[in-house]
Amino acid sequence: MRRNLTLAVLLVVVAGLVWLASRESQRPRVLARVSGSVSTPVGSAGNVAWIEQGKNARQVLIASRWRKPRVLLSDPGLTCVGIDGGRALVAIRGDSASKLLAIDLRSGRRQELAQTQGEIAQVSAGDGVTALVEERPAAVPAAPFIVAAGPVTVIRAISGKSPSPVVVAALTVDAMPAPAAAARERRVELLGPSHGRIWWLERRGRDAGQTTSVRSAPLGGAAEEAVAEPGSQQAILLGDAVLLTSFSPESALLRDTQAVRRLPLAGGKPQVVADWLRRSITLMGSGRTAYVQDGELLWRLGSARGEQEVICERPGGVQDSAVIGDEEYLVLRERKQLAVAERPLTWWARVRHLLERAAYTERGEAAAR
Repeated sequence: MRRNLTLAVLLVVVAGLVWLASRESQRPRVLARVSGSVSTPVGSAGNVAWIEQGKNARQVLIASRWRKPRVLLSDPGLTCVGIDGGRALVAIRGDSASKLLAIDLRSGRRQELAQTQGEIAQVSAGDGVTALVEERPAAVPAAPFIVAAGPVTVIRAISGKSPSPVVVAALTVDAMPAPAAAARERRVELLGPSHGRIWWLERRGRDAGQTTSVRSAPLGGAAEEAVAEPGSQQAILLGDAVLLTSFSPESALLRDTQAVRRLPLAGGKPQVVADWLRRSITLMGSGRTAYVQDGELLWRLGSARGEQEVICERPGGVQDSAVIGDEEYLVLRERKQLAVAERPLTWWARVRHLLERAAYTERGEAAAR
C-alpha cells in the first residue's frame, strides 16, 4: 500500500513537472532588444534574420539555433534581407544603384548577385532560385497621367541556369498617392519561387473597387493569374499550395468576415479551408503548414475545413509576427522599446526550447563566475 502511494505521488510530481515545463516552454523567449525599429523576421528553420534601425545605425541581425543573435552587416542603405539555406541575401541601396549580396553565414564571404537601377524592396529564395522586387519611382512625378513615365515594379529572378538576373514581370502601379490608411500597404508582394515559377500578389484599385490577385510566371515566360478575390487580401506560399484570404462566402453581412482558400500548386480549384474569421486576421505559414492569428488565438489550419486547431494564445504587446519552421517569431513592445522573441509551435520545438533555455542559463552562470 505504501509503495503504491509513493508511486502515485511520484507520478503526480512528474506530471506536474511536465506540465510546468510545457507551460514555460510556450512562453516567448526574448532574443534581442531593439532601441529603434525592426523589420518582420524572415528566414528558414535554424537561421532567422531581421533589420534593426537605431539612432546611429542600420544593421542586419542573424539568430541561429543554439547561438545568440549577432550583427551580420551594418550599412545605412540596407533595404531588405532574406535567408537562402546557409547564406543571407542582403539588399543595399547606393547613390546611383542598388545591389544584392549573398553572405555566407559561416565564413562571412560575400558575393554580389545583382545590381539594379531602382531600390530592391523584397527578396525571397527557394528551389535554387532567388527572386527580387525592384521598385523604380516615377520618371516624371509631376505628370501622373502619363503611364509610361509612372512608377514601375520589376520582378527579377536569378537561378543556376541564369546567373544574371532575368525579368520575370514588369508591372505598372497606380501613380496617384494612396490614401493615408493604405499608405503602408504593398501593391506588389513577393510570395517566392516554387515549382519552377515565381509567385507574387497584386493589389489593384482602391476602396470598394480594390481587387487582389495571385499571379505566377516561369523564368522567361508569360505571367498567369492563378486566383483573384475582391478587396485587399493576404496570401502566403507554402511548399504545396498558395493560400489566399477572401470575404466569407457564408457571411450574411457582406465583407464582414474572412475565409481562407487553398490553391494546390499541382493544379485544381481553390478550396475553402477556414471560414468565419475576423477581418483583422493575420495569415502566416512555413513549409506545408498554415497558421491564422485570429484575435487572441493562433490557429493551425489543415487541408480542409474542420481540421484547424488552437495552438496558443497571443501574448500582450505584439507589434508583428511571422512563422518560420516550427516557431513563431514576435516583435513585442516592452515599455519604450521593442524586442524580438521566439516561441515554439510544436512539441519537439518545446523540448528544444527547454534545452536552449538550460544551455543559456548555464552559459550565463559560467560567465558570471
